[in-house]
Amino acid sequence: DKTIYLRYVPNNNNTFNNCKENGFVIKRIPWDSNILPDSLNFKEASAIVYIKPLAKENMEWRNLIGKKMETGYLYNFLYEQLNNLNNHNDMAFGLAMLACDFDVELANAAGLFYKDEHLLPGQYAYLIQTADNKFSKNIKPAIVIANTSVNNTLKDIDSIKMITRKNEVKLTWNIEQLINDYTGYFIERSVDGETFLQLNVKPYIQIQTQYEKEKINIFYNDTLTEYGRVYFYRVRGLGFFGTYGNYSDIIKCKLIKPLDAFPIADSTHLLYDSILQIHWHMPENFNLNELTGFNIYRSESMEGVYTKLNDELLSKENKIFIDDKPNPSNYYKILALNTYGDSAYSYPMIGLVPDMHPPKIPQNLKGEIDSLGHVILSWQSNKEIDLQGYRIFRNNAVNEELVEISKYIYKDTIYKDTVALETLSEEVFYSITAVDKVYNNSPFSPKVKLKRPDKIKPVEVQFVEVIHNDTSIVLKWISSTSKDVEKYELWRNKGNSNLEKIKEWTAKDSLDKFTDTSLEYGNYYTYQIKVIDDDNNFSISASASHYFDSRIRKQIKQINYKVNLESKSILLNWYYPESDLYSFVIYKAKKGEPLKIIKTLKGNIFSFVDTDLFVGNKYEYCIKANFNSGAESYVSDAIDVDF
Repeated sequence: DKTIYLRYVPNNNNTFNNCKENGFVIKRIPWDSNILPDSLNFKEASAIVYIKPLAKENMEWRNLIGKKMETGYLYNFLYEQLNNLNNHNDMAFGLAMLACDFDVELANAAGLFYKDEHLLPGQYAYLIQTADNKFSKNIKPAIVIANTSVNNTLKDIDSIKMITRKNEVKLTWNIEQLINDYTGYFIERSVDGETFLQLNVKPYIQIQTQYEKEKINIFYNDTLTEYGRVYFYRVRGLGFFGTYGNYSDIIKCKLIKPLDAFPIADSTHLLYDSILQIHWHMPENFNLNELTGFNIYRSESMEGVYTKLNDELLSKENKIFIDDKPNPSNYYKILALNTYGDSAYSYPMIGLVPDMHPPKIPQNLKGEIDSLGHVILSWQSNKEIDLQGYRIFRNNAVNEELVEISKYIYKDTIYKDTVALETLSEEVFYSITAVDKVYNNSPFSPKVKLKRPDKIKPVEVQFVEVIHNDTSIVLKWISSTSKDVEKYELWRNKGNSNLEKIKEWTAKDSLDKFTDTSLEYGNYYTYQIKVIDDDNNFSISASASHYFDSRIRKQIKQINYKVNLESKSILLNWYYPESDLYSFVIYKAKKGEPLKIIKTLKGNIFSFVDTDLFVGNKYEYCIKANFNSGAESYVSDAIDVDF
């Protein structure tokens, strides 16, 4: 045969009062699933039992009252008239349910326990609700699954932790995973680790306020008196069905007698300009036999990290310590240790060593400026142990006074700055000093010169004169006054044509004039000079324009002839690649006679046939070109023709 035990509790006082009057009804159905059934699954099931608390006159109450003092409280709660204050009734209900949690016999007397016996092996689902059908419609029933083939075991209590303080031991453990297994706990103590004494008569429970709903740890305090003794502790839990879980692992502690006094730091004395002597004492009437000795600790700041100075524990009679390698600024603490292992620090005490030696000059200062004016400086770290940091200085010229730009003592060896780029000062200078803990400053480091990215155009070139003669145009100008000019470029265009570069020179060439001879008559020429600095910033001068025309054109060079005796003629033709031609004038003479004009041709005719000839004579011919502008060429050289 198999047995299943059920424990259940109404969730409030009103529900319990209804169940007390009308009883609990329990229904059971076979159930194969591990998912809880719905109340509808019990619709056709018959009640296996109706349970009510023991009647007021039941003699079992007398037996229980004789054995358990909590019985009287539960009986009064069930059958004596309570006042109408809700908070009082709720508190009484809570305490009554707690009494039932602690004792299965009381739970059974209150109708909150049921033992279902003689079951066939298998899994069952139970529904518990009030027997009042009208009231049960508004109250959610309790539904649970139980399997006769599974023996339920209580979880182990793990990870008990211990804190000792003076004569008090505090035990704590996590109950988040134990809350459904245990209603309370019993704490036991031993002095030999074998025989244990239970410390609490009633189960110990976690108490939490309305503000501690997330509280998951339980705490138990034990007060002891015998210092230096080892104590052992273990805990076990009481289940809701009156059974106990396994004992926890045993933990132990040694009660340490607290050191109730602390050292008093008296003074520090400077010896030989670089050694500090520390003085202290324990309070009057303190028994030095309680101590094992002292340790001395030092830090560079009151709230800093303290380092132990003595290699071996100082004797308990000692009141002086010599620090032969102090820092310029020191804070000392004296630690007293007693025979039980407790300790106590003195308050910090300052000790100063005069420092007249500044740090060394910082080395290897470097820097760079990006295109946005962001500066990054770096330098080699100083090695002084009392170094506090660095100060950073800047100016815009070698002879200017340096101005500090760091707003505080800078700790790092990389510093970021920003400088203006729209300025005529191309260079910026930086220097740094090192500062120790007593504010001694090193001399300035060698300045580092940084060049600003140049965003300012160089000053333009100024044309001062443009003249021409028959064969050229002469340009004169004043060069740029900017100091960072790297080169110049002379650009020219003819009429509406594109600009072309015709000359380039460096600033070192000191060029201030140029003669342009690659010209064609009758054209406007425009000139500009582009000046470029060493950051490729540039400016372009105002234009200088000039019309080039001397009214004298070059002579015709290519003249050919052909003699035809049959037609008694001489054919002249010529090549002249100029434009804007108006006419050609043909000159002729017998050898030894002056030239005369014999023909004027249109400017687009490049040949002439002469028939006014006599055989046996020698003739000379010359040609001149006339232009629409009124200009004319030089008369060509004469050609001699035998006819």
